[in-house]
Amino acid sequence: MCLSPCPIAIRSYGADSTVDRHDFAQLVLPLTGELAMDIAGREARLDRHVAAFVETGARHDQVSRVANRSIILDLHSGALDDDAMARLARRPYIALSPDGGMSWHLSQFLTLEPGDLVLTGTPQGVALSGRFPYLKPGDVVDIEIEGLGAQRQEFVAWEASR
Repeated sequence: MCLSPCPIAIRSYGADSTVDRHDFAQLVLPLTGELAMDIAGREARLDRHVAAFVETGARHDQVSRVANRSIILDLHSGALDDDAMARLARRPYIALSPDGGMSWHLSQFLTLEPGDLVLTGTPQGVALSGRFPYLKPGDVVDIEIEGLGAQRQEFVAWEASR
């Protein structure tokens, strides 16, 4: 569970290999296209049926010759318990069932509560930058999933508990 906000971005990768290593873990959840990925010498092709977990400090690179987009979730130290981190590190490529959906897969590693929003919007957090209007008290968001139901969320100002 992310105790503080875990940065989320939508990224695309091109034909030039991009090698990286960083001091946080990542979940790579493909949205469109496909992406060839190498994590610490283990290779796989990611698409909407295969996601990846990049362990903290692991050398990884990705390349694609087709248009692609993926949700990248940066996981701070402590965002996942040690057992979940160890389980994911052993098998960094995750099969996504076509009927499972992204919310189900995120819920395997994060605690999602009723009313939580998974923001997948624009790169660089455009809306959250404060330069543009965003959700404010009084705003209402209606969400409907065919065959599942509808939900209406009215936003209220946050108040510290006493």
